[in-house]
Amino acid sequence: MRRALSIIAAGLLVAASLLVAGPAAAVDLPGWPPPEYNLASTGVRSGDTICHFPEHAGIGTCFKKTGDQLWVRGTPSSGTVELQWQNELYVGGGSWSLYRQGYCASGHGGLWAVCNKDFYENSTEHLYGWSGSRIRWRACTLTTCGEWATWARNDA
Repeated sequence: MRRALSIIAAGLLVAASLLVAGPAAAVDLPGWPPPEYNLASTGVRSGDTICHFPEHAGIGTCFKKTGDQLWVRGTPSSGTVELQWQNELYVGGGSWSLYRQGYCASGHGGLWAVCNKDFYENSTEHLYGWSGSRIRWRACTLTTCGEWATWARNDA
């Protein structure tokens, strides 16, 4: 019984220290958060997207702030291509913390395909008690990934 009480007390001390440390103490851990995987559906990309065309000839990736849409296009010969993305939230003191990450995969050849997400808006207060949300993305083939696009604030 005494051992059980000391284990419970230790757990409460750890929990209390996390509450006191607050969201600014958020730490990015390798492999955390676990990646989300989505299969893209074909669609017609509108012109109000931010696009990033990497060194992979013919492959394109875009982000549409309104609707939080991630767009990816391969080539007829590229096979499956993926748009890898990361979403960070502002945690105060000029720091950002990785909140979500994932992949939007398409095997639709030269057609544009979309994955719909739901990110915090840049101006909306998020779970850490601050406002600030940004997204970056890049194209990946089965063997390599391109350069990351610059961070885009999700302020639609």
